[in-house]
Amino acid sequence: MLSISGLHITLLAMAAMTLFRLFLPRRAAFSLAFVLILFYGVLVGMQPPVLRSILMYVALCMGQLLGRPSDGATRLSLAFLLLAAWNPLYLSDAGFVLSFSASAGMLCLSPALLRVLRVDRIPQERSLRPAALGRKAARYFGSLVAATLAAQLATLPAIVAYYGKLPVLATIANLAVVPMTLIGMLGSIAALALSFVWSPLGAIVAFLSDHWMRWTADVTRLCAGLPLSDVRMPPFPAWLAVAHACLLLVISELSTLPRRAREWLLAALPAAACLAVLLAAFGQPGLTIVFLDAGQADAAVIRAENSVYLVDVGLPETPSDDYLTRAGLSPKAVFLSHPHDDHAGGLDELLDSFVPEAIYVPVGWYAIEADEGVSEAVSRAQSLGSKVVELSAGDVVPLSEGVRATVLHPAPGAEIADPNGISMVLLIEYGDAAALFTGDLPIGFEPGPMPDVDVLKVAHHGSNGSSSYMALFSASPSASVVSVGRGNSYGHPGEKLLERLAGTGTAIYRTDLRGAVTAELQRDGGVRVKTQLAPEG
Repeated sequence: MLSISGLHITLLAMAAMTLFRLFLPRRAAFSLAFVLILFYGVLVGMQPPVLRSILMYVALCMGQLLGRPSDGATRLSLAFLLLAAWNPLYLSDAGFVLSFSASAGMLCLSPALLRVLRVDRIPQERSLRPAALGRKAARYFGSLVAATLAAQLATLPAIVAYYGKLPVLATIANLAVVPMTLIGMLGSIAALALSFVWSPLGAIVAFLSDHWMRWTADVTRLCAGLPLSDVRMPPFPAWLAVAHACLLLVISELSTLPRRAREWLLAALPAAACLAVLLAAFGQPGLTIVFLDAGQADAAVIRAENSVYLVDVGLPETPSDDYLTRAGLSPKAVFLSHPHDDHAGGLDELLDSFVPEAIYVPVGWYAIEADEGVSEAVSRAQSLGSKVVELSAGDVVPLSEGVRATVLHPAPGAEIADPNGISMVLLIEYGDAAALFTGDLPIGFEPGPMPDVDVLKVAHHGSNGSSSYMALFSASPSASVVSVGRGNSYGHPGEKLLERLAGTGTAIYRTDLRGAVTAELQRDGGVRVKTQLAPEG
């Protein structure tokens, strides 16, 4: 839905100015109107979009009072500079970015869109004749379509970066929602004014306005629930986002390009979104593993060339869903190491957004008592169309043309009563590079020496009872990742385990200290590790 914070401020300010001008000079009317909208801003929380609208309104009125009228670009730039100087952290705030992007889009793109849609050719008449009213309605809805398209095209990189989705039906939805919101706002202002005249009459109008706004919210939810109301998209690369912003300026009336050229350049904006999709589809060679910061839990995302998989999904409040959505990714399958809540508890939440083709579990899964909610989530996945496949040592799952996953544990037909003991040990291979996932496997259940790998997901959050000398020295990883929660009550990672890791010479990356850990594995065996947070100290 189109952001309407500016519409709120404009309606309130116009109503206040009209009312105060009946009995006050212009300067006094402006001062009172400013106090009123400032109070409104405080009432709704002084969020960045509201602050932008207030600053732009003040700049407009001050310019008129001083005889120095300003254009929209100047007012928007002034609001941007003031807010960025006041709080530089606003630059990463979704409301700030989307509000300024949408406003810039309407300023830069609306004139060209109005010409392309031929809205500017619809004659304006001050008449109550049906034909004149029809043309007036056509001009209004044409302008609304142009404004919505302008805002949506301008905010494409920001919307995809923050939400991982492109709202396909936003333009159609706004044709209904924005006029309904406008009527609801006018009704609210009328109710407030009438309450000073006769309280019961104000209450009646407020009641009607309240229900009208509830219907508006229902229409919004209905539009959001329609098939293909939005589509998942990967984020724009930084250079493409900058190019997109430059296009807005080139298309605007500030540009010296011929009008026809600027109108043709409008097509380049949706083309940029298509280019982002193509770059994501063909620009992810190799093997990348992201060990998410899941607290005292395990959750990892594997990008095997152009396919995506999960190895464990963490607790019910899993970060997997948010990460995949923000990255515009969809998992092909999920590997669950064992039926404990901290490894499989997030499956149910994941299924709200994604339905993978398969759920891979270790053999013996159904013989172990699962934590609460895990079995129900697996059953739900089956009902949604996912295949649940039990894997045992020796099974191989191709992840892509050049990447494969081989199960090392548990053995076929093994009868293991310990839930941690059936943890799936998974070897991921890409050329000469390899990574090893060990779930919560205790030392007593290790299948023997481990294969030589470049990246190791340390078992059981770094428990002293996991990852023996034999396992660590045989694997000899160059990088070891400990998925662990800060200040956990288990004492993980254990001092003895850290000593064993240090003895191998491996680089240790802890998610409690470094946040998410990303390992990029090259076919020749090289590995590069990046962390979300810099090392402490």
